[in-house]
Amino acid sequence: MEIKSMKKQYKITDIERMYYEEKKSLPEIARYLGYTPSGIHKIMIRHNLLRRTISESKIGKTLSLEHKQNIGDSGRGLKWTEEQKRQVRGIYHWNWKGGRKKDMGYIMIYNPEHPHNHHNYIQEHRFIMEQYVGRYLNPEESVHHINFDITDNFIDNLHLFPTEAKHQKYHHFLKKSVMEVIENGS
Repeated sequence: MEIKSMKKQYKITDIERMYYEEKKSLPEIARYLGYTPSGIHKIMIRHNLLRRTISESKIGKTLSLEHKQNIGDSGRGLKWTEEQKRQVRGIYHWNWKGGRKKDMGYIMIYNPEHPHNHHNYIQEHRFIMEQYVGRYLNPEESVHHINFDITDNFIDNLHLFPTEAKHQKYHHFLKKSVMEVIENGS
């Protein structure tokens, strides 16, 4: 079977020889025949010619000195100094999205100076409560969302409990009250 090209006509056996025996790449064969690499790939699929594995295609190939220099210049393998790392953190990072993210449903805000931050983020509802009471919250203090929507962080929806135990006791009371209403019907 012959394959037509703009310049010459070739047999599928020519492609097989160039690809398997001469170890030419698809772009090299395509340039030689006047096709695109994807065109050569489609011809190979049509004739059930298998592609070489990556390890097979690298056998006997070495990188040129220029190519090795380009790889070295790309910055791979270089260690960043602490100063360089600081310069691309937070708002200076290429993937900065405004300093807000969600963690387990809670809205977290970027605040590296906060004394109780976790990886430079704090929970937004705790920050809003701190602004309202005018001080940092103690780690044992707990903020309750009145409407149970943990993304609704308006101050009117937040209540401060002195401990997590009292917060849980309140939740138990609410659950017990709801169950009584369901059982009694009113």
